[in-house]
Amino acid sequence: MSNAEWAMIAALLAHAAAVVAALIKLVAWAAGSQAKLETRLLALEDKVDNDIAGRRIVAELRADVAAIKATLAELKGRIHRIAQEPR
Repeated sequence: MSNAEWAMIAALLAHAAAVVAALIKLVAWAAGSQAKLETRLLALEDKVDNDIAGRRIVAELRADVAAIKATLAELKGRIHRIAQEPR
């Protein structure tokens, strides 16, 4: 083989090594990006779960507050009737 052929083979090998290095960097970047996206997605899921749980608690508290209001109204009525009774 001539020197030109050896130079051509060396150039092709160098180019192949550069392509492999670029592919490795691309795969590493993609894996890192995927990990970041998964972390963001998990954080978002936690926020949504907390929001849903909070809404459920508020809905349950609404019923409790309504029962307390009804009890207070009944107690006010009894106190008003007692206060109006002659002594």
